[in-house]
Amino acid sequence: IGDIFEFHVQHQEFFFHCVVVQREVVCIREIVHHRYPSPRGETPFDKSDFGFQDVCQITSENKSRTCAFSRSNRHCIWHGLSCSLHGNRRVQYVRNCFMKAYYCHHFVLPLPEGHSFPMDKYRLLYERVKHNAEAWNIDLLEPRAADNEDLSRVHCPDYIDRMSNGRADEREMRRIGFPWSAEMLERSRRSSGATMLALESAINGDKIAVNLAGGTHHAAYDRGGGYCVFNDSVVAARYVQEKNLAKKILIVDLDVQQGNGTAELCRDDDSIFTF
Repeated sequence: IGDIFEFHVQHQEFFFHCVVVQREVVCIREIVHHRYPSPRGETPFDKSDFGFQDVCQITSENKSRTCAFSRSNRHCIWHGLSCSLHGNRRVQYVRNCFMKAYYCHHFVLPLPEGHSFPMDKYRLLYERVKHNAEAWNIDLLEPRAADNEDLSRVHCPDYIDRMSNGRADEREMRRIGFPWSAEMLERSRRSSGATMLALESAINGDKIAVNLAGGTHHAAYDRGGGYCVFNDSVVAARYVQEKNLAKKILIVDLDVQQGNGTAELCRDDDSIFTF
């Protein structure tokens, strides 16, 4: 895509058409302004370069919206709709695509009163996202649970069995921080499943997808810890590798605490880099 952008910097009349066809970006000015300096030393492309009016009409089978382009920030971000630019250039942008967001907040752990884990944060996040889902074209989906085959690419079979059948001892569960329950197991499997499906969706063409939970980076090969039962990031990485969707994976961990489980699991695996 970089070569195509460079080509159309020299042939500006087809630049927007290129962006649309490649389906990489919808925000015209951001992609140009940040990635390609202007030879004139100013905003790379002004309105005369494109020859379109200040209005972009966006339509679909059941909705019609108008998005204004301002001189300071000409952009329009809409997915899954047909977009026509009025003026000298007329381009149809049709893409039946929404950003997938997977949730499992409704699989609630039965925690004792006064427990320190803020379980309600997942419900609150889901409600905030759902409130804006239509405007932002977010497709909220319930994930399948990660099965034993998915988990065994990462975790010890005996550990999976102990967690699945409630055979973990008190010390093991104390390290995790949750009392064992069938609900805990189901939620942990769903959380890993959500990251698996989000990563698969992104690679398969959605470009970006999200798990509204996840990030269980303290879970290691044969143990959990820090409210983490199964390591969803590594489970997802090995899942897409097994399906030949990716060869190398980068896991970027922004938690203030180190993802010690992720680091341990991937320490001898050159195909997964943890940052």
